[in-house]
Amino acid sequence: MVVFKRRIIRLQPMVVLGMTMGAIGFYYTDSTLWPLIHTVPLWKMLLVMLVGFTILPVPLSLDIRGWEEMHPLNSVGWSLFLNTLPISCTLFGSGSSQKQH
Repeated sequence: MVVFKRRIIRLQPMVVLGMTMGAIGFYYTDSTLWPLIHTVPLWKMLLVMLVGFTILPVPLSLDIRGWEEMHPLNSVGWSLFLNTLPISCTLFGSGSSQKQH
């Protein structure tokens, strides 16, 4: 549990910073490459940013760039998610695997 806590304390500020920078630059990347950007309302982009702060992938209903990404505001968020998932499963799943006496 200590390793997971240290990892979150170390990585979470970078996740928040990356999502915030992605949100700030989101509307500046409007082009034919990402056709949905100019149609995305501000509330939806802010919701994607808030969900992104948790490292959880956004559902397809919140696809704001048109590429069906897990983390549209921070493209490397998938790597952090897939890195954190096994650690979380190991920590939170280990209590249920112990024998009951």
